[in-house]
Amino acid sequence: METLFPLMAIVVLSNITEACAGFGATILAVIFGARYFSIEDLIPMLVPLNLLLSFIVVVRYSGDVDRKALVSRILPIAGVGMPIGIAIFQFAPSQVLKIAFGVIVVLLGLFELATEALATKKGARAANRKLPFWQGFAFLLGGGIMQGLYASGGPFVVYYASREIADKRKFRTTLAMLWLILNAVLVSSLVLTGKITRFTLQFSLYLLPAVLVGMVIGMKVHDRVSETAFRRFVYALLVVAGASLAYRTAVSG
Repeated sequence: METLFPLMAIVVLSNITEACAGFGATILAVIFGARYFSIEDLIPMLVPLNLLLSFIVVVRYSGDVDRKALVSRILPIAGVGMPIGIAIFQFAPSQVLKIAFGVIVVLLGLFELATEALATKKGARAANRKLPFWQGFAFLLGGGIMQGLYASGGPFVVYYASREIADKRKFRTTLAMLWLILNAVLVSSLVLTGKITRFTLQFSLYLLPAVLVGMVIGMKVHDRVSETAFRRFVYALLVVAGASLAYRTAVSG
């Protein structure tokens, strides 16, 4: 139980990020929480909690969902990739998962930082220009695979959605609706495969107050802080955390 309090602090901070920016809760919690638990245990603990967060955001801001973007492209393509990630998660060893996850997160963080810098250099229009079909398909498919594998498809999908949805409230709520649908499927898969157990549910209940605190703070931050500055901070944090996880796992292995 001595690992519970550090994990609670991690969950508060990660849920502040998601409630504010529309993504980040699971990916940050997994990266930092992997120091205390295996990824195989963390995912079943965190996904039901993220489901609750997404549900609250969607219910509160239901009018802000961009249904056209969600139904016509984002959900169908990401939904195709998700079963692939779920299948990999069932069989990949914990050490391999940690190293791969750390490397992927570093690459994503660097990619997003470079994208932000390029958009700033070229002006706001560069950031909002829609992606060609094949690029959008690749990002959404990759996001679906990552969602099934780590419950953390955010960075791929966020990059696509940032080009399609300009309004920040619609952006956040549309992503919340996506995570709500995909994580409902993922929870069902985790239950059927025995990944969600009495142990993981016990920790999910312990972590519930941390989710609610992070959600309330994040919603307030959303309306007051520049999202551009906030996203850059998160991406830089992902680079450091991902590199730390991959290095620590490789050395200990």
